[in-house]
Amino acid sequence: MTGWTRRGAIGAAGALALGGPALAQTGGTPLRVRRDVAKLPPNDPDLAALARAMRLMNARGDGLSWQTQIDIHATYWGQHGTWRFLPWHRCQIYWFERIVAQLSGKADFAMPYWDWQATGRLAPVFLDPSSPFYHAPRNPNLASFDFVRSREQLWNGDWANVFQGSFNAFAGFVGDSGAVETSGHSYVHVMVGGDMGDPATAPRDPLFFFHHANIDRVWAAWQSRAEARGVIFDDAWLAEPFDMFADERGSNAPTLTTADVRATAMLGYRYDLDYPFQWFDERPPTAPAGKTRRTAVGTKPYRFTLSADPGVGAPLRLPLPADLVALLASDQSQRFQVSGVGHVRTTDMQVAGSAFQIDVQRIRKDGSTDSAPVAFVLPFIGPHPGPATTQPAAAPAMPGMEMSAGPHEHSFLFNVGPEIYDATGKEAAVEIAVTASTRWVKTSTDPAPTISGLELDLTLTEYAWT
Repeated sequence: MTGWTRRGAIGAAGALALGGPALAQTGGTPLRVRRDVAKLPPNDPDLAALARAMRLMNARGDGLSWQTQIDIHATYWGQHGTWRFLPWHRCQIYWFERIVAQLSGKADFAMPYWDWQATGRLAPVFLDPSSPFYHAPRNPNLASFDFVRSREQLWNGDWANVFQGSFNAFAGFVGDSGAVETSGHSYVHVMVGGDMGDPATAPRDPLFFFHHANIDRVWAAWQSRAEARGVIFDDAWLAEPFDMFADERGSNAPTLTTADVRATAMLGYRYDLDYPFQWFDERPPTAPAGKTRRTAVGTKPYRFTLSADPGVGAPLRLPLPADLVALLASDQSQRFQVSGVGHVRTTDMQVAGSAFQIDVQRIRKDGSTDSAPVAFVLPFIGPHPGPATTQPAAAPAMPGMEMSAGPHEHSFLFNVGPEIYDATGKEAAVEIAVTASTRWVKTSTDPAPTISGLELDLTLTEYAWT
């Protein structure tokens, strides 16, 4: 392999050498539009350009080869399980997109995405053996495999809240995954199987680039909402450098930082459709035959409160009304949607270094119990300014964290909804409950912090199809 070499990070200042991405829209250049591959005809110009470039890349042995893309991901697979996951893969798709544009001669090429969540199915273009995007080593049953339904049956791992997820919950930490990576992203890699099931070989399958374009779309949807609600991004995350890619000449690509790539428009592209699901892994509504539009026709509020005297240990358990559980369990046409906001409260001063975990728990008819995670809150408790005041703006508190009028009582916000629907909709259950518990993140011999209250406001919305 020539023209592209492995190298270490050279620092954020290297981004100044590029100029291109940051200035992509000067002069009124239109944004390239990434589109859903399932909605494109087989002769679509972007698909044709990608097929041309693939043939050329597979015939090369330099920095523009397909093998180079595999080697980059294999060499730097450690970008998984860290907050570098999202910007690193955005950079890889971005530089890959520029290579395809150069080799195919289609200057406005935009990488299509595969939205496995929209239909639950693999797009037909990946199933036809005559298609350039067919890859034989995949799992053999993908023609009939439903990714959404199968994911519901597994029902484990974190759920990424695209509309409300906090920075660390969504993007991750320096050395830990965010929910968008551990949820549908990794699940799809495993279920597709073959080369996709191994980071060392995943880009060998063309589906890799379509899948990661959709992961990038999920990030774009979260990012716009996070900025709108004033989420503060970690400076160290914004300064992370990415310089291990090949550009459209087959040479070492200039360094980009997270700050350089955190908005898709800065790189000259956008997505045709905003990501529509509040939760990554949310079950999409299924329209009855001949119906295409779903309209809200009414709502019903539910409010629950469970309090405990200070000093009573976790967990707290809040059962949901039997009529709500029965209604959702019988909802075969997805006429209903449940959503809500909860608060978990504590008066325990010793919460730093602990975590509050919120789960939806299901008790089956046979007595067995399982649960799905809703939120994992790592509270930061800064200086206590006194009763009836809010946390200082400078303190890195979790979104939704407040101080009430009580003596040093803290309230932590979480969102809930799809997990309840899934718990009731998959099989009959005796009882559904929301639970709150605490544990130490780091080893401690002290008892876990206590929870003094659990509150939940749910809204049941009824829809009609037209």
